[in-house]
Amino acid sequence: MKNIRILVVEDEHLIALEIKKRLEDIGYKVPKITDKGKEAIEYIEKNKIDLILMDIELNDELNGIDTAEIINSNYDIPVLYLTAYSDDKTLEKAKKTMVYGYIVKPIDENKLKINIEMAINKHKLEKEKTKKEVDNGKKLLEKKKISIKNDDETLLINLDDLVYIEVEEGVVYFFTDNEKLSENGTLKYWEDKLEDYGFYRCHKNYIVKLNKVEKLITGKNNTYHLKMSNYVNEIPIARDKIKPIKEIMII
Repeated sequence: MKNIRILVVEDEHLIALEIKKRLEDIGYKVPKITDKGKEAIEYIEKNKIDLILMDIELNDELNGIDTAEIINSNYDIPVLYLTAYSDDKTLEKAKKTMVYGYIVKPIDENKLKINIEMAINKHKLEKEKTKKEVDNGKKLLEKKKISIKNDDETLLINLDDLVYIEVEEGVVYFFTDNEKLSENGTLKYWEDKLEDYGFYRCHKNYIVKLNKVEKLITGKNNTYHLKMSNYVNEIPIARDKIKPIKEIMII
């Protein structure tokens, strides 16, 4: 993995210098080290970075978790946590921020290399998957119909009229331009069935029709929602779907 550029965000300068030396000894490039989350974000806005090593306990207005959340929402860069703790509480924090793992200090050079390579490879696979999702999402919607079973009837829905789909307690709800229909089932079934026809699963409970999206709305704590045609309620977007949605909506 030559020419991999790694940003080190660590609030103890001597440790940061040690990590930089170890990374460069392995063969990675470290163009910058910093002890501030805000400075890290400003740097990646203007410079190419392939991976970030992020100390969880930054002594700054943004700690490592806050900084990682902002990066996850706005930039396509994998983050590995650096931490002096290996307790369950710290592990739970790491899981919630969608980083690519964490490395416990003091750092073992072999484990450092393995974790970086795994993170880079995982990120590469995710980018390939995202590209496929974006390409599928931008395909023109073909004029087709789907059938659903509602009570004793089989109903046909024109895909041109379908706005979004929601699942709740084993019931799938279909929201069209002018009515709401339902059947028992799973969202996974409809995700597979509709992925090539302009529909996108933006959340574990929702599938939206992309050309029925009117607005991408920014909420609190780096959350995003979609405003759908003919509906007042907003559809939440899962954190790992924010970047693909943003890319899909760029025309």
